[in-house]
Amino acid sequence: MSLSITIRDILGEIRNELARSALSGRSLQEYLLEKGDNND
Repeated sequence: MSLSITIRDILGEIRNELARSALSGRSLQEYLLEKGDNND
């Protein structure tokens, strides 16, 4: 099952990082899981 979400009102720096992540083939879930691991 596929799900679409919209993220609004984020900083350009964050938007660019998410775009780079998507262009490299990572999903938003993979990106968020990686970022969560870095906060430990």
